[in-house]
Amino acid sequence: MKDCVFCKIVKNEIPSEKVMEDKDHLAILSITPVYDGMTVILTKKHFDSYIYKTMADEELAKLHIFAKKVAVLLDQKLGSERCIQIMEGLDVNHAHIKLFPKYKGVYKANAERELPVDITTLKKVALKIKN
Repeated sequence: MKDCVFCKIVKNEIPSEKVMEDKDHLAILSITPVYDGMTVILTKKHFDSYIYKTMADEELAKLHIFAKKVAVLLDQKLGSERCIQIMEGLDVNHAHIKLFPKYKGVYKANAERELPVDITTLKKVALKIKN
């Protein structure tokens, strides 16, 4: 879709901090993280955010398998206890999964967004995840 922010990120028209990628998916750090390392899993092909109507079972399964790989990586590299997964699709109409690394002793009852963080901060977190 022409005006979709996630499609523009996939096409590198909008900068992002990538932490993992395969031929069908992209994992980027959120610019408004609730927890450090919050990551957004995108499909490279545009699917409406109501995935139960717009994605074939195989595509949906591949999205979840990719998200699992990213969640395990985040836990390993960032020391989180687990990743919380949310798929609400309300902000951007593009199929995506949000992964929230949950750290011991840190809990936010609601997913209120923080102010956007600067690219330098995202680059530091991405480097920690990728190394």
